[in-house]
Amino acid sequence: MGGLLEPAAGSLVTYLSPEDRRFLLGLGSRRRHPRGELLLRQGDPTGHLLLITEGWVKISSSIPGGLELLTGLRGPGHLIGELAALYGAPRGADVHTVETVELVVITRERFLACLLDRPAITIALVKQMADRVSEAENMRRWFAMHDVTKRIAASLLHLAQQHGVEGPAGLVIRIPLTQQDLANHVGATRRSVARAMTALRERGLITAANRRHVVPSLEELRAFLEESPNGVAPV
Repeated sequence: MGGLLEPAAGSLVTYLSPEDRRFLLGLGSRRRHPRGELLLRQGDPTGHLLLITEGWVKISSSIPGGLELLTGLRGPGHLIGELAALYGAPRGADVHTVETVELVVITRERFLACLLDRPAITIALVKQMADRVSEAENMRRWFAMHDVTKRIAASLLHLAQQHGVEGPAGLVIRIPLTQQDLANHVGATRRSVARAMTALRERGLITAANRRHVVPSLEELRAFLEESPNGVAPV
C-alpha cells in the first residue's frame, strides 16, 4: 500500500505540514478493508483510532426507537475515533466501508502521546473537530426547516460538490449510497426518500448511472433549493 492520496477537504491532514503528515502516517500499522466491512462498532471499548489514507467510510449511530442516523462520510486524511480516544469512552458510532479502504491503525496510547509531543497535530485535530461541528449544525438547522425532497436535494448537491467527478451526463457522485443511506442521513423513511428521488428525477435534477447518483447541473439543483423562502442550502 502506498501513502496518503489527495486528502479530503476539511480533514485533519489538510492542516498539517508534510513533516507532520509523514509522522502521523508512521504512527501505526497499515490495513486494507473491502467494501461493506464494519470497522468500528458503537458501544465497543476504544483502543485505537483509524487514519483513512484511501477510500471512504460512513459513520452511523443508533438512536431510540431502533432508528439509524447516517451522520457523516469520511475519506482520505480523516482521523476517526478521536473523541472516544480523548475521553476514554466507548465508541459513539458504527463505521462501515462504502468502498475498498486503506487506513492506518493507531493505538490510543500512541495517539495521546503524539498530541503531547506534536502541538501542530493537536491544533489540526481541533480544527478538524470544529469543521465537523459546524457542518453538522448547519445541516441540522437547514433540515429542520425543509421537507424531505429539499433535504435530499441539499444532500445530493453537497455530495456532488465534494465527491463528484465529471461524466457524460453530469457530475457522478463517486461514493455509492443507497436510498436507505440517504434516508438515514436526512432523518426520513426509505419510502419518503424514494418519492423525493422520483420528484427530483422528474424535474431532471438527478439521474443515475452504473448505480451512482448523477447531478446533471449544479446550478439547476441549487436554483431548486433557492425556491424556498428560507434561503440557500447548507453547501
